[in-house]
Amino acid sequence: MSIVTNTTSWGSRAGNSFKGILAGILIVVVAIAVLFWNEGRTIKRTKALKEVAKVAVSVDPQTIDDANEGKPIHTSGDVVTEDVVSDPEFGISLKALRLDRKVEMYQWQEDTDTDTRRTSGGGQEEVTSYSYQRVWSEELIDSSSFHEAGHDNPKTMPYSSQSFPAQNVTLGAFSLTKEQIDALGPNVDYNLNQSSSDAKGAPQTEGNAPDSVTVPAPDQPKPAENEEATPSPAKDVNAYRPANIGERFAQDFSVSTSPNTSDLNISTDGAAAQTPANDSGSNVQLKLYGNGYYIGDPSHTEIGDVRITFSFVETPCPTSFVGQQHGNTLIPYQAKTGSVLLQTPGIHSLEEMITSAQKENKLIAWIVRALGLFFIFIGIKVILAPLVVLADFIPFAGRIIGFGTDVVAFCGTLFLGLGTISIGWIYYRPLVGIPLLVIAVGALVYPFVRNKKKEVSITSTDQTV
Repeated sequence: MSIVTNTTSWGSRAGNSFKGILAGILIVVVAIAVLFWNEGRTIKRTKALKEVAKVAVSVDPQTIDDANEGKPIHTSGDVVTEDVVSDPEFGISLKALRLDRKVEMYQWQEDTDTDTRRTSGGGQEEVTSYSYQRVWSEELIDSSSFHEAGHDNPKTMPYSSQSFPAQNVTLGAFSLTKEQIDALGPNVDYNLNQSSSDAKGAPQTEGNAPDSVTVPAPDQPKPAENEEATPSPAKDVNAYRPANIGERFAQDFSVSTSPNTSDLNISTDGAAAQTPANDSGSNVQLKLYGNGYYIGDPSHTEIGDVRITFSFVETPCPTSFVGQQHGNTLIPYQAKTGSVLLQTPGIHSLEEMITSAQKENKLIAWIVRALGLFFIFIGIKVILAPLVVLADFIPFAGRIIGFGTDVVAFCGTLFLGLGTISIGWIYYRPLVGIPLLVIAVGALVYPFVRNKKKEVSITSTDQTV
């Protein structure tokens, strides 16, 4: 960990605060625009879902009724395919709706923590601490901008995460689009060490592999807090388990070996193995480890190590849909206030799917409202920042003015935020919008009324004395 202290003079702070006024105004304007858009989006989505709930009919997916062409329908059942999906780079093939490859690299991650303190004379001191932890990540973490040297990450990954969807996927007589196939789930872990007699179960010993494997305990750095530790081969009886690449999932999953499998010289005893085929075009070392592959030494995890795991969406996959019938496909239904296309794992009724979509719509609305109000508050604080900085020249005055600007920013946030929300609702829902507008105006007027009462109280006291 390293600590850096930056000191800013009172004059520089004052100049920067005045420059920030325009930024504060822009933040407030954008936040108000987003709040207004969100209310319109929420109301339109609510009405569209209600329209679908009234006119949609539930149908049997096994037959297509031409009378429902262009109309919203609800259907559910088993999504299936006869296709075999393959990962050609690793020679994995099985009958499934989608095969997903997940590639993670062990990398450095930089975390910063900044503490701001006031100094005498209105200055400001920022103390920033930089800490580093090791994490598994599917994305490359750019270490070129790290503050502290000696925490370098690789610039490329030998392989990348990728999905391999089936081409012909159906729900009864209906065909699914690529987007609908990509949304199917949940995923099932693909275990490279599974035996054909237990395709969906826990890893089983294959061939003449021992029931357990004893290897030296790993000598690896202690993981930082909240860091995922690499499984220890000493505790994982599946580590380095031998496997026959071309004889997996022999029952329901129709696994075969890709021609490229011969290029994958897999190590099953911990020794290094080479393969020329990878995204970066350089040689890598592959080991069978756990449920997938490992590049590096699993017993001594180092920066740049890679773990590769696979998962798939099995067929059949129970799924429910709500959408517009278009030939033998389902497309978004164009309601009066927006389009609706719902897809949910499992078998669900029309009412359940509409209710779930309404809850999701409300959750999104409240998240956007909270973010909008927060940024309005921040924007007003930035606009009023020069008052606080100027007062900081006098000891304790800045804190008093700062508290006052917080109160003003809070009241201004309620006025602007609730006012924007209420205007969006007044046209559609007057009984909701009008009370919100009253609260918003009250939030703006309250500070002045309170201040007026204090002045009257002080005047009365002086006259009494």
